[in-house]
Amino acid sequence: MPPPVKNADVTTTCVTRGCVADYRCYVGYEGQTQRSQCTVDGKWTSHTSCLTGTRCDNIKSGDGVVTHTTGDSYEDTMTMHCRRGYHRVTGSHLRKCGGGGAWSGTTLVCAETTCLTPAHKVSGADVISDKLTVGSKVTYRRRDHFRHVSGDLVRTCREDQLWTGEEPVFEEITCPAISVDDSTKAKVLTNGVVVGSRATYSCVRGHEITAGNATCECLVSGKWSCGPPTCTRE
Repeated sequence: MPPPVKNADVTTTCVTRGCVADYRCYVGYEGQTQRSQCTVDGKWTSHTSCLTGTRCDNIKSGDGVVTHTTGDSYEDTMTMHCRRGYHRVTGSHLRKCGGGGAWSGTTLVCAETTCLTPAHKVSGADVISDKLTVGSKVTYRRRDHFRHVSGDLVRTCREDQLWTGEEPVFEEITCPAISVDDSTKAKVLTNGVVVGSRATYSCVRGHEITAGNATCECLVSGKWSCGPPTCTRE
């Protein structure tokens, strides 16, 4: 019988002088001699040796990162993922070196991850942002005469393409509406209740202001600068 060869199949139809044995290396192995013949002295010529010869070319990673590999020979595997800030568009995460020297699957294509553009207008604030990529920040700067009610003043773009936190809410600072009790003998006219608005007091007929201010202003604290004046009979 023809001698066995590691990593190869052997086929022959006879074992007498002149018979031929054909060797075929397993997939992923290469051999220099593929045929052996039985000589007159009963020996086989030119033994085949099947060595691990199939190798796959290096894969260009591009925006992908090789996270694990067992090598570049037949049946070795390679695992790839997109680097931080990028996400998969097409291609394979896991690839295997085939017998023909080619990797299975297709090239991993990654694209830079971005978040949706934040609202350009938020009542009571200026929105400041430069980029939309992962890790980028959007800042909300409160405008004068507004107060921050809820939400986050700084938000960060996450890898899932969402912004951290919640969009902030601002409200305009106002002073409470003024009501004057009849017993004070005073009356008031206002031109609004927002910061900077004025309340002008006067007394009913037959009375005059003897203490306090005739004009008050709505402050950024949300309070009036003064209260009703004192009106006394003339």
